[in-house]
Amino acid sequence: MKISVVIPLYNKANYIVSCITSVLAQTYEDFEIIVVDDGSTDEGVDTLNFVCGSDPRLKVISQPNSGVSAARNRGMNEAQGEIIAFLDADDEWMLNHLENIAEAATAYPQAALIGAGYRRLGSKGYVAEVTIDCRGACLIKDYFRMAAHANFLTMSSSAVRRSIYEKLGGFAVGEPLGEDRAFYAKYALCYPVAYHSAISAIYHNEVTDGAMSTYKNNWPDKEPLLARQLREWRQDKNRSAALPASLDNYVANVLYEYIVIGVMAGQSSRAKVLLKDKFFFGRNLRRKAKALYFAICWLPEPVLRLCLRLSRSRWMQKKVTVRDGVIQRCIKRKSAR
Repeated sequence: MKISVVIPLYNKANYIVSCITSVLAQTYEDFEIIVVDDGSTDEGVDTLNFVCGSDPRLKVISQPNSGVSAARNRGMNEAQGEIIAFLDADDEWMLNHLENIAEAATAYPQAALIGAGYRRLGSKGYVAEVTIDCRGACLIKDYFRMAAHANFLTMSSSAVRRSIYEKLGGFAVGEPLGEDRAFYAKYALCYPVAYHSAISAIYHNEVTDGAMSTYKNNWPDKEPLLARQLREWRQDKNRSAALPASLDNYVANVLYEYIVIGVMAGQSSRAKVLLKDKFFFGRNLRRKAKALYFAICWLPEPVLRLCLRLSRSRWMQKKVTVRDGVIQRCIKRKSAR
């Protein structure tokens, strides 16, 4: 089973070599690497070609800057493997990641979306390990119920079957936020999800242009993509009856997460607009949504952001959390990247 590794690259010269090196070191050897340079203005491509350009498994494609979704779609269109694994240019893999993905894909050929456990590295040595409660490869029965409480997939820990990509399509282009969650939902709604519980991907959340910068600079002017997708699915008579009961709660939790991080990134006024829409919030989130709305209205913004940061800090997290089959471990490492 050949695996195509798709890596979108945009101004990640400081990370791309370690990223590619982690792929070349995989214990699973039947793979190709497709790097899509999305109009980078730094020396990332030159560095990559100098260090790794002689490896025949590496293919570098350059295109004008079109966004990460367009870059991933271009890479998927060029892929030759049966499985397409995603890796962001500032992340990396442990030695057995592709082996774990191949094991799960082989064990569950009916699955279109495949994932593995991952380690999220934060600032000041904060580490979270996220996986699900199973041994080795397993099939997830209710993706939306489990994913509502913890994001056990990240782009650098996930893969899809190329044959299913040719049916369902790729990432939504031109969306400033949430294209990954919308992509997962589209696949999980139509096909089973396979997962390998071993921690084998490393998500570098401590980089300077991480999630907070994304939310600050790219907060959408329109309704978030995932909410629009749900509305479309509900209006589709052929699909609406088959929507799982857990889907609404999943969308509500994802959007609430967007709102909280948006407030922390200084987008309180736009977040308040979303909080007014009852469509987003089921009973389990209604109180939290109302409380956050009134906090935005009455608390000074610096105080509000400080409270939210403290509530989400590693000091407020349990060392081990298990909820709906998702395991999250919070640990401390000695040194940062």
